[in-house]
Amino acid sequence: MRMKRTNLVLREDLLEEATRLSGEKTYSRAVERALEEFVRRIKARRILGNAQRVVAAELLCGAQGLEWLKPLTPGRGVGRLYQRIREAEPAIAPLTEDRAPAEDLEQLAALVASGDLDPAILVPGIA
Repeated sequence: MRMKRTNLVLREDLLEEATRLSGEKTYSRAVERALEEFVRRIKARRILGNAQRVVAAELLCGAQGLEWLKPLTPGRGVGRLYQRIREAEPAIAPLTEDRAPAEDLEQLAALVASGDLDPAILVPGIA
């Protein structure tokens, strides 16, 4: 592993606290550990965002699938989830013609991230 020598200017109180909390013996190791944690968190945030988009795609496909099964009705939990998706603002309308799904996917990913599609919220007593 290559090392890079730098002339960082850091707040002394922050450096002291990071060294104390991390249990590291040197300032250099405490800063290195903090940067490693920072990089892990950024990567985890990206992974979470990607997972939310995958769930959004599944929800969009599932909602569209329910359109094709009408007049059959889904169970209570799926029905509430479908209703919440269709009543979102702005509306996530059924696909009646060919169109790009990007806006719907981003909106659904935001709903997933916010917890608004949590089954425990949508259907009390289900969780």
